Amino acid sequence: MKVILLVLDALGVGQLENGNTYRTITGEKKELRELFLSQILDYSIEKVGNEEIVETVSKKFGLHTFFAYNLIPESSVPDSFLGHLEMIGNTAEIKEVYLEDEVAKLQKVLSKYGASKYEDGFLYIDNKIVIGNNAECSPGLNINVLAMKSDICVDLLTQISKEILEMTNCVRVIMMYGNDINLRQLYTDGLEKRKNIDGSVHTFLKIPPLQIYNDLYKVQHFGNKRLKPHLLDILSDSPKINRIELIGKVAKMFHYDATSVSEVYDGIETEKIFDALQNNLRRRDKNQEFIWTNVQKIDLFGHQQSITKSRFEYQIIANKVATTIEQLGQEDVLLITADHGNDPSVNGSFHTREKVPFAILSKNTVDLPNIQFTDKNLTVISDLVSYIFKLSEKGEVYEK
Repeated sequence: MKVILLVLDALGVGQLENGNTYRTITGEKKELRELFLSQILDYSIEKVGNEEIVETVSKKFGLHTFFAYNLIPESSVPDSFLGHLEMIGNTAEIKEVYLEDEVAKLQKVLSKYGASKYEDGFLYIDNKIVIGNNAECSPGLNINVLAMKSDICVDLLTQISKEILEMTNCVRVIMMYGNDINLRQLYTDGLEKRKNIDGSVHTFLKIPPLQIYNDLYKVQHFGNKRLKPHLLDILSDSPKINRIELIGKVAKMFHYDATSVSEVYDGIETEKIFDALQNNLRRRDKNQEFIWTNVQKIDLFGHQQSITKSRFEYQIIANKVATTIEQLGQEDVLLITADHGNDPSVNGSFHTREKVPFAILSKNTVDLPNIQFTDKNLTVISDLVSYIFKLSEKGEVYEK
């Protein structure tokens, strides 16, 4: 049996504070609204009037289990790392961390990697790497590490990113590379000063205006390791779980040193992400597997505020999801969700706080716990995965 947790990054379904990513992307586009993924999302939003969707989708894919709900991310801050952290049964206390407050100790340590200078709110290493406050998430949450030269040593960039994460205790460090960026472009398009409610002024490094979300763009996410991934602990400690596979950016956000955990592909290319997932589904050499997959590009295009690119990407993802459902084995369980919203039509380049879909699909009749999923937060996913695998909190088999 394989349990697949498929995260469609930033595909929120509205109904909260601002934005509705799904509605903005699909709009009145008939060809998008008729996709099977759209039917699943429509049913997650509204059961009444959509009852025939269950029969249609179940018949198409031979499903004996099809449930769909909406979940509410517990954090008031719409962020990818926090959303994924909830999915595996944990939450984080948010402490704002700004580069301005950390720069003295960072310069002291990072100077071993090259000449460092702090100028106009950015920290530079050899004028090849720029470090700044992330502008696309809530202020003080994440720090960006951006390579300004395409030939940068990735190992060097990785080491710097890990040291920043360790020294600042921020929620996440986002490491980006692959493009050449000049200083004029950086100051003209990438720098923004903002005033907080408390009167403090901070400088932010804006990524979307730099136009680097292209075929050369590479990104890695380093999540705060002090925030322990509970579900991964439970699964990796259990002798009954043969393999855990991390695909997409979860492979870097939750890098895990355990023999049962495999990081297959940690990039952003949708085709390669689904290729890795479908290669796993074709392999049937293990008894119990958990596959956690993130598909990221809708989030990137949301930051670019591009409805056109988001729509094109949505269609690609929807077709890949349909193929994935077709490939499910008889005992497999597919869970589909999102981590937050990123409506390209509102809120500038920021994430939007929205409800997220949650669907359970299987060609088997899945014995589900007596949980009212509607309006639960994302931590219910961890409970459900543990229940499906028949694991207690200590990773031991239990009987219902």
